[in-house]
Formats: sequence, structure tokens, C-alpha cells
Amino acid sequence: MLRKIVDLFTSLKLTIVCLAAGMALIFAGTLAQVHLGIHEAQQRYFQSMLVWWPAEGRGFRIPIFPGGHLIGAVLLVNLIAAHAKRFRWSWRKLGIHLTHAGLIIMLAGGLFTDLFAVESHMRLERGDTKNYSEDQQHMELAIIDTTDGHTIVLTSRVVAPVSLAQLRAAGVDPRAARIIVAKGVVSPRPAYAPISSEVILVDTPGVTANDLRGFEYRRRRRPLFPLEDDAAYP
Repeated sequence: MLRKIVDLFTSLKLTIVCLAAGMALIFAGTLAQVHLGIHEAQQRYFQSMLVWWPAEGRGFRIPIFPGGHLIGAVLLVNLIAAHAKRFRWSWRKLGIHLTHAGLIIMLAGGLFTDLFAVESHMRLERGDTKNYSEDQQHMELAIIDTTDGHTIVLTSRVVAPVSLAQLRAAGVDPRAARIIVAKGVVSPRPAYAPISSEVILVDTPGVTANDLRGFEYRRRRRPLFPLEDDAAYP
């Protein structure tokens, strides 16, 4: 029995199966980013042990494919076991040993980084000092206001609206809303465009306004594209 288990984990067929499963998972996860957004697709396909169906249900779910963590872990064990069983130390095979060691370090490092790393950023204005950093993907809920049938979600952290999971985490179903107002020009589109019949861009005032003609200019040449309609693009 033990010999069969060792033969299984040292088998080249297992390596091929893991590589094929990884390619299929990457293909499916890349397509899913169109509807789910980058971060939610990463969590469902690549940062999980199993891919579940249905993905959004809270009732009975079944696993339909191994996730990125499971494929990576099995491939790592397979590589270590095969190297320990078949290869013997020799200076003539130093290149093969270094190649396998590099692959083992790469797989182990990627897996442990994905499991234990904490990503955050620190935004500083001129003259600011801070002793903390912020996670772009997590938000601290401040309040949910449902006055007059409108739902307003306010958070204590500034986060970009890049995933539907952000509203679901606050108990709000974005698919049930008739109108969703999300701040941003590019970041909300991968998550909200697939569930929307129409995307309407609103040019709000401020230093990041899209219409450059709304700003006050001094000592500029005229005509200047795109401020004048008759100006030619350089």
C-alpha cells in the first residue's frame, strides 16, 4: 500500500495531469475575470483548494475542479518526491539538481507567499507622517443607510470599487439594484459592467474631471486640443 502511494506521488503522469489542470484553470480563471473582476476571480480559482459550483450560492455546493492551491501543492510534493527517489547526487548532474531546486523554491515560495503574505500600501501627501498601512482589498464598514429606498454604503477606508464581493460583504446584493453609483472611470467596469444593461459616465467636478474645458487656464496658447473644437490633434 505504501509503495503504491509512493509510486503515485513520484509518477510522471501525475506531473502531466497537474500541468494540464493548471493550464485549464488559468484559461478558465482568465475568462472569469471579465465577469467577476481580477480579485474575485483570483480568490475563486487561484487562491482556493477547490473551485465550487454554484460559486455564489450559500446552500448546497459541489466542487467541480481543483483550485490553484491544491494543484500547486500536489505538483510541489510530486517534484520533491520524484527528485528524492530517482536522482542521485553527482557533479555531472549538477545542472539537473539546480534546475529542480529552483523549481521547488519557486513553487514553495509562491504557495507560502500566497498563503501568508499581507499586501498593503501607505499613501502619503506632502508633509504627512503615518505609522500604519492600508489594505486595498479590505474595507472597514462604517454605516449602511437605506433611507428613502436608497442604499448608501460608507466605509472608513478608501477602497476602489473593483469587485462585487465588496458590496456582498456588507450584505448588499448588487444584482438586485436598479441603479448602482460607483466612483471611478476604469476600476468599476470589470466588476459592474457585466451585470449592467448600460454604463453611464458622469463627469463630476474636481481635479480629476474628464472634461478639460471646465478648468481655468492662464497663459496658454489658442487653439489647443482638446479645449477648442477647431484645434488639430498634434
